[in-house]
Amino acid sequence: MKKIIFGLLCLAVSTQIYASDKYRKPESFVLQCSDGNVLRAYDMALTVVEGNVKLWQHGLLDTSRPVLMAGKGYARPWTRDASYNTFFCAGLIYPEVAKNTLLSVLLKEDDVIRIGGQYWDCISWVTGAWAYYTYTGDENFLRTGYSAAVNSLAYFREKEFDNTTGLFCGPGWSDGIGGYPEPYNNAGGSSFILDYAKHNAHIDKIRMKALSTNCLYYNAYRKAALMGKLLDRPAKECADLAEKADALKAAINRHLWINSAGHFAYFLDAKGRLDHSQEGLGHAQAILFNVADTNRAELIFKNQYVSPHGIPCTWPLFQRFSNDRIGRHCGTVWPQIQGFWALAASSEGNLAIMDREFKALTDMALASNDFSEIYHPFTGQPYGGFQVGRLWHSQPAQTWAATAYIAMIYKGVMGMRFDPNGLFFKPVVPPRIARLSLAGIKYRDMTLDIKIYGSGIKIKRCAIDDRIMERPRIAATMTGHHIITIYMEDDTER
Repeated sequence: MKKIIFGLLCLAVSTQIYASDKYRKPESFVLQCSDGNVLRAYDMALTVVEGNVKLWQHGLLDTSRPVLMAGKGYARPWTRDASYNTFFCAGLIYPEVAKNTLLSVLLKEDDVIRIGGQYWDCISWVTGAWAYYTYTGDENFLRTGYSAAVNSLAYFREKEFDNTTGLFCGPGWSDGIGGYPEPYNNAGGSSFILDYAKHNAHIDKIRMKALSTNCLYYNAYRKAALMGKLLDRPAKECADLAEKADALKAAINRHLWINSAGHFAYFLDAKGRLDHSQEGLGHAQAILFNVADTNRAELIFKNQYVSPHGIPCTWPLFQRFSNDRIGRHCGTVWPQIQGFWALAASSEGNLAIMDREFKALTDMALASNDFSEIYHPFTGQPYGGFQVGRLWHSQPAQTWAATAYIAMIYKGVMGMRFDPNGLFFKPVVPPRIARLSLAGIKYRDMTLDIKIYGSGIKIKRCAIDDRIMERPRIAATMTGHHIITIYMEDDTER
């Protein structure tokens, strides 16, 4: 027995060493910043991500390979976590790990590849898959990604599409009943939203049409169409995907926008009634994926409630919750949603909103010395929230909390924008950050160093390898080492 226990301990230690040594990159992605708090939080975020690289075999992985677990308290990757972590930054920092994680949540039945996971939002996988491709240019993966995308879209269109509204059925961002108003919290004592239908015999399935879920389907159609074009799929096939994307975007705006409130509804229920709650992730994705036009994006920024410590997952509190008993999925601050909200603000050049969210997560991470799963909106402390009559635990070292923070720096502040043809920059730099650099970026067949001076949203001038450029863009076909220097409108460096 002692030998068995010793062997298991050795295996655990060797697995951690494998993950730590193989994927630690001290010379890569080195941040320098005039704000010391950002540096400390960034280093902590990298440590959290690195610590959650573990061996795993599932899905299309034929052997155990390193993947990103959802967090320290979770023993597996989840589809939505795999997607969002890849999208935020993991596909850039740890491309092989990100690819393994995405492959591990795919299913193969009768030679048909489809996305696994919780059915209503597993289509989020396509968002992560596309991001991985733009980081790496991996065409073999692109072929797998396209198959998974089109097969899954066809499958769920048959199972979950509502022809009357042109929207997809299914819950919203939350898999817990804490994220839904009555009667959806009546799940027979279970915390799982799908048990609502199981517990209520007169309901065959959940027929709400949620904002975030439909935004994810829209983005999946749009990205699948782009994948098809890159793979030289038949023009009609690509056009059909693009047309379905356009139709879904129109349906979201037609059925879920609340004109009098100046924001989207959380969901449309089975009886055609709108829930007027604000779904944080849905609003962020509607802006970031261009479901909302510029005018509606501005209204959302104006009308979305943001707590003292960040955008809440859902607001206002449902009647069964209060400021003393905030719901696990209602009123709490989830860092991955903060990440999407900050990137949405950055995409629209809204410096004030982006920096407010960026600073809120910086402060909460440093105060708790961790990137926790969930935070309290009024205290900023880790807080799991109430659900099914009890206070839950906020899990430690949550991967997508850390990757969201890194994305706030890379894609938010530094404005890194990836597409199949290369990388360009639209920085959105807070006034409190006068100098910012990121060295040793591994991108395609290049190593990049980025230096940004000054703040604001307007680039005054830029250079690549000391050559003055009209705009800072790196072609995906370039190789070797390059230095990108960007001076913002109020820089003091010359």
